[in-house]
Amino acid sequence: MKKLAIAISTILLSGAAYAGNTADVELFNADDNDVNIFQMSPAVGNDADVLIRNSDDNDVDIYQMGRHNEAVVRVRNGSDDNDLMIDQDGRHNRAVLKARLGSDDNDFAIEQDGRLNLGKVIADDSDNNNGLIDQRGRKNEAYINFDGASDNSNNKIVQRGRRNEGEISVMGGSNNGTLKIRQKGHDNDSKIHVYGGSGNEALTKINGDDNTTYTAFYAGASDNDTTILMKNDSLDNTVYAVVVGGSFNEADVTIDSSNDNFVSVAQWGDSSMAEVTLENGSNDNWIMVNQTNNDMATVTADNSSYNAVVITQL
Repeated sequence: MKKLAIAISTILLSGAAYAGNTADVELFNADDNDVNIFQMSPAVGNDADVLIRNSDDNDVDIYQMGRHNEAVVRVRNGSDDNDLMIDQDGRHNRAVLKARLGSDDNDFAIEQDGRLNLGKVIADDSDNNNGLIDQRGRKNEAYINFDGASDNSNNKIVQRGRRNEGEISVMGGSNNGTLKIRQKGHDNDSKIHVYGGSGNEALTKINGDDNTTYTAFYAGASDNDTTILMKNDSLDNTVYAVVVGGSFNEADVTIDSSNDNFVSVAQWGDSSMAEVTLENGSNDNWIMVNQTNNDMATVTADNSSYNAVVITQL
C-alpha cells in the first residue's frame, strides 16, 4: 500500500492575539501512514488529537511550541507497530500517549523542554511497547503506567532540572525488562510501583541533592530486581526499596562518592536478597535493612567512613 502522508502546520509569527488551534486526525483500518502536526503559533492553548484504530505501521510526529498546549495520541483495537512522538517546547504543556485493547509493539516518545509540563505514557492490555519521556526544566511531571501489560522491554523517564516528579506504575504485568528513572538535579521525586507480576526490573539513577526515590513491589510480586545508583557527590537523598510479599526479589543499592544519604530496604517476603555498596569516599550515610524468611543482606563499605548500618532479620 502506498503511504499516505498527512501534514498539518500552523505557523503564525505576528504578535497579534490569536485563538488556539486544533488539529484532529483519525486513522481506522489504515496502515503505513505518516502524520505530522506542527503548531507554533503565538496563541495560548493549541490542541492536537490523533486516534488510531485497527491500524498498523503508522508514524505520528507532533511538535508544539508555546504554552498550555495539549497533544494526545491514542492507539486502540489491535493497532500494532506504530511509532508515536510528541515534542513540546514551553510551559504548562500536556502530552499523552495511550495504547489499549491489544495494541502491541509500539514505540512511544515524549520530549518536553520547559517548566510545569506533564508527560504520560499509558498501556492497557497491550504488550511489547517501548516508552520514553525526556524532560528538561523545572517542576515537570512524567508518568508511565502499565495495566495488564507484559514484555515491555525498555521504558524510561529522564529528567534534568529541579523539583521534577517521575513515576512508573505496573499493575499485574510481567517481564517488563527495564523500568528506569534517571534524574539529574535537586529536589526531585521518583517512584516505581509494581503490583503483582514477575520478572520486572526497576532501575533508578540519582545525580544531585535532596532527592527522594521509592521503589516498591506489592501483592506477591516475585522474581523482580531493584537497582538504585547514587553518584557524583549526591547529598541528602532518601531511598526506599520495599517488597511486600512475594519471593526471590533482589535489591541492589550503590552509593558512589556521595554523602549524608538515607537508604531503607524492606523485604517482607521469602528468599529475597539485599545488597548495599558504599564506595569511593561515601561518608555519613545511614543504611537500614529489614528482612524476613530465608533472606540475605550484604552491606559493603570501601574507602568510606562514618556510616551507620542497621540490619534486622525476623
